[in-house]
Amino acid sequence: MTSFTKPDRQQLRIGFVSDGVYPFNKGGKERRLWEIARRLYGMGVEVHIYTMQWWEGKKTLELEGVQFHAICRRHSLYEGERRSILQALLFGLATFRLMTAQVDVFDVDHIPYFPIFAARIICALRRKKMVVTWHEVWGRDYWGNYLGRLAPISAATEWLAARAAPVIVAVSEQTSERLVSLLGVTAPIHVIELGVDTVAIQAAEPSELSSDILFAGRLLSHKNVDLLLQAVALLKDDRPELSCRIVGEGPERSRLESLSEQLGVAGNVVFQDFLPGAEIYGIMKSSSVFALPSTREGFGVVLIEANCCGLPVVTVNHPDNASRHLITEGQNGFIATVDPANLAKVLNLALRRAALMDPEASAERSGRLRDWDEITAAVFQALTRRKPSAPGLPANRQGLDVDQVKDPT
Repeated sequence: MTSFTKPDRQQLRIGFVSDGVYPFNKGGKERRLWEIARRLYGMGVEVHIYTMQWWEGKKTLELEGVQFHAICRRHSLYEGERRSILQALLFGLATFRLMTAQVDVFDVDHIPYFPIFAARIICALRRKKMVVTWHEVWGRDYWGNYLGRLAPISAATEWLAARAAPVIVAVSEQTSERLVSLLGVTAPIHVIELGVDTVAIQAAEPSELSSDILFAGRLLSHKNVDLLLQAVALLKDDRPELSCRIVGEGPERSRLESLSEQLGVAGNVVFQDFLPGAEIYGIMKSSSVFALPSTREGFGVVLIEANCCGLPVVTVNHPDNASRHLITEGQNGFIATVDPANLAKVLNLALRRAALMDPEASAERSGRLRDWDEITAAVFQALTRRKPSAPGLPANRQGLDVDQVKDPT
């Protein structure tokens, strides 16, 4: 069993449980946890993140005051294009090692479900507070398309995990509504959407790496980057010099690169790995339109970040895509159908009207442009039922250089 150092009893201690963590695994939920964790530390909270061992060397690691603990070795999150059931089970079992963890409240990521059951038992036995952060609800129909014959087991697991959560923080109104309507949740739900780092975005200089269309995110099948490539192929007839930049990593990368060759757009499309925040913000500021053709988003923070950088966003109309609710048509973006021809048509419209739009002002007017400081204060209150006294980062801790932690040993 993993042992944990006993901390100062006078300091509030919050433990986050998440299998994927930033900056080792880059995605919206990982970035959310990191932004909140480091700001909580800036408020004087002792912050612990319990995860897989994404780094080499010792089982504990400190980044910007946040304590990372490896409760199991790193297992691949994916088997092919799907999330690994084995990894979910192993990480869930490893969560029982937190029986002796010295924290006052646990915040458990709902993915991959099994840690919720372990943490619920631990918190019941030790009389600790527990909150579950829920990003998106799949439901029986989605599980049927995703897993086939194993869908009933996975759907039941999701349903039981939601019912096991004593308190939930949902990252969008859509997630909150579906927790109730699809999973029958009766526990208290706090809706706390995602924020943006307004200081970092304002400080970012436009990049020399410009593009007409930009995508940034995990390269997973539901992100529908293949749909974007097909749309680019259609647009190329009238816009032969069209440029598209795809920033991201994931199991779809090699297939998408091959597809760009097959479609004859390899000369128009550039693939590159994830970049630190300041660099991607700079590329956003040098691009014309941001494309987010994903059919499954719990919120879609990258949409707000793109808006904050001055880009209109084109996303798609799909019931599992919560980011569509962030769009005010013609003001901060446009909504297309899940179809290459329509996506190409809407992207063309967005490119023609991009210079006339003010996405940042539209996002601000809609009330969606919230800084991570505000979000952290709301999370702190949900976790502790107390109002924070001084949310924010210490003056000397204003951002992590991702390149410094690729090999922290």
